[in-house]
Amino acid sequence: MESDSQVREVKNCERENTKKQLDDLNISNDTISESFDSSKVETSLKAAIKAFEKDIENSSNAKILPEDIKVISGLFDVSLIDAENTLKVNDGNLNKTIESLMLDFSEFRNSFKKFMRL
Repeated sequence: MESDSQVREVKNCERENTKKQLDDLNISNDTISESFDSSKVETSLKAAIKAFEKDIENSSNAKILPEDIKVISGLFDVSLIDAENTLKVNDGNLNKTIESLMLDFSEFRNSFKKFMRL
């Protein structure tokens, strides 16, 4: 069994290590803060929000046909909701959606083949 002095020594070492880690974090935070330009971040965020709102508006304007949802769901074995969302991303265009999903599947298959060769 460890004596009380050994336990205290271990705890002191742990405290010192924790204090050193916190000091290191504070130093890196100071470095980040110095190079941080809030106006650039704000501008980027505003642009991203504007683009996102435009995408949402465009996707809500896309006409999604129930037949297309069923086609995507059946071809790719996905839920009706996933099929609808995929169509929305592709502006309701069935051909574009199929091409997109085929490309995704092709990339997945190629990655899987590479993985299997390792």
